[in-house]
Amino acid sequence: MDVASSAGRQFEFENAYWRKPKKCRFVHLYQVGEIGCESDFRIVEHLQVCHEITYIISGDGYVYTDSRVSRASPGDVFLTRKGQMHAIQADKQSVMRYFYLAFDFNPEADAEPYSLVRDLFLLREDLMEKDSLEIDRPFSRLVSELYYMADFSDEMINSYIEQILLLVCRLFQHTATSKYLPIKSIKPAGYTVYAVLRYINENIYRVESINAMAKDLGYCSSYLSRIFKKRMGMTLQSYLIIKKMEKAVEMIEQEDFTITEIALRLHFESLQSFSKSFKRTLGLSPQEYRNEYQRRAACGGGRQTKTTKR
Repeated sequence: MDVASSAGRQFEFENAYWRKPKKCRFVHLYQVGEIGCESDFRIVEHLQVCHEITYIISGDGYVYTDSRVSRASPGDVFLTRKGQMHAIQADKQSVMRYFYLAFDFNPEADAEPYSLVRDLFLLREDLMEKDSLEIDRPFSRLVSELYYMADFSDEMINSYIEQILLLVCRLFQHTATSKYLPIKSIKPAGYTVYAVLRYINENIYRVESINAMAKDLGYCSSYLSRIFKKRMGMTLQSYLIIKKMEKAVEMIEQEDFTITEIALRLHFESLQSFSKSFKRTLGLSPQEYRNEYQRRAACGGGRQTKTTKR
């Protein structure tokens, strides 16, 4: 990653082990960190001497891999393999922030399940997937652990790197949401509702509509909505909006995302529809909530009490 001057970088927290790679479970770690780029800043094209995972946190830009150019937006996960040419550039109208993890496999990757991760980088042609597994969480925790370094940090670092690699493998193999329901159950309606709750919880970034969710679960949307309303006492659409608003609040308070980026990641049709749903649920617009949260944080206060309007 150190292939350009610091000009154009808002910040970078880099941890490099090029001279002596750090052994972490089934990989050798070469580099890990987080970088914020000014608009139009470019990491110059370079030859990858090891594999790399790039996770776009916020902003827009482009990822260049050999002769291929891919548009990059929040939640995108990119794989770059050893031996490929690689470059990253922020959009001319947008600052961009991302995590990166550079590594190579060690002999322990010959055994399952780690061999499945190795094969992903050796055999698959996929370059990008949209995160639906919240891979940013172990990435963020990994970077925090490297920043603070405390008791058991080495063990935690190993754990987070393993989580990132296994989740990335699951994401690219599309196995995250393959089975939500048991084949047989003495309580089919109850298990159906549980499957819906679990699905929404694990796929909040990829749920676009009730119809799409019902299709993934193998049900008719009208049946799913009727069973949910009967068991939970509220409509499935209302529950989905509440869960999306909970995630929106979390993202607003993290301050890593613009309001527009949050609306896009949560699959709202427009910024206006997102803002309308947010205000109906919390009584404030997204920007008003962010301003109030920042004001309370500056005064030493905590999260404001939120009430759901019906």
